[in-house]
Amino acid sequence: MTDSATTNQAQSAYWGGVGGGAWIDLQEQMDGQLQALGDAAIDVALVALGDRVLDVGCGCGATTLALAQLVGPSGSVVGCDISEPMLQRAAQRSAEANMTQATFAATDVQTAELPGPFDVVFSRFGVMFFADPVAAFANMRAATRVGGHLSFVCWQSAALNDSFSVVSRAGIEVLGPPEPLDPDAPGPNAFADPARIRAVLSGSGWTGVEVVECRRQMQVFGTTDLEAGVEAAMRIGWLARRLADEPEDVAARARAAVRAAIEQRWTSQGWMCDGVCWLVTASN
Repeated sequence: MTDSATTNQAQSAYWGGVGGGAWIDLQEQMDGQLQALGDAAIDVALVALGDRVLDVGCGCGATTLALAQLVGPSGSVVGCDISEPMLQRAAQRSAEANMTQATFAATDVQTAELPGPFDVVFSRFGVMFFADPVAAFANMRAATRVGGHLSFVCWQSAALNDSFSVVSRAGIEVLGPPEPLDPDAPGPNAFADPARIRAVLSGSGWTGVEVVECRRQMQVFGTTDLEAGVEAAMRIGWLARRLADEPEDVAARARAAVRAAIEQRWTSQGWMCDGVCWLVTASN
């Protein structure tokens, strides 16, 4: 098995298991946290009535449903993800909203044959996890009509995003530093370097690549309830993975450290901070 296939299988196992389960449980909170950043990418996606759209890494379907409203009944949106549990929740939400133009598919976008041609390929934080991003973006482009568009939002570095760094520092106090990682390895900050984004997209055949800084204030963990925020911090991201095999006493100490760090930043509106991202557009 190639390293690429192994990495993608590991991502599929995580998001189809404990990772996806946490996002399903915290769906409303995380949608609230990320909505302004997803909306920024939708605003520049050039989506029109009747368009066919591919939503990559759609998760529990919030962006797919937003795009479905824009394309209307004459258009269509395919939300794809590697997490079947999250897709089941997305399909449930679509049915509840009677969005018949939205459909969902369990798809590895790096390797699968995609049901194009699409007018727009879109993603809110769903494109940073590919083992071979050039192959993945080439596959997306091959499923996009000539003149079609790409729009996605991705995180800048964890150091620039308090929503990552504050929790990480609190966890490190208890667990010690993680093993050094390749900055280009699949993960939420894999596209922190704008030069890498441009190289990946140009290398996969996209043209007119634009990478623009995007900052939007967000309510971290999407809640005004401190304890709900602490619970989310313990279940999502780097810390949750580190704690998976730790004994209960270590997890309790980590929770106390995280709670203390978050409480310092908590207000009547919850924890408010900027999400610092790249807004990326390109054409086929």
